[in-house]
Amino acid sequence: MYTKAYIKFSSVTHAQLAREALLRQGIRSVMGRNTNPARKQGCNYALYVDRAVIEKAYSVVSLNRIKNMGYEKGEG
Repeated sequence: MYTKAYIKFSSVTHAQLAREALLRQGIRSVMGRNTNPARKQGCNYALYVDRAVIEKAYSVVSLNRIKNMGYEKGEG
């Protein structure tokens, strides 16, 4: 079950690249639209991951130099 932890992207292309990088590291994610976008952030796609691995997932995305807009850990 995925909680409200997600990594934000400005385009679907960056989200797809990140999803592939996460899969190579054994991290499952679900791609979708960011349901809580800030103003002027483009298309707002997100990769939803388990809260327990959000920091590791963000590290993988950053190390692969995939452009992103940070992550939200959510509540709970």
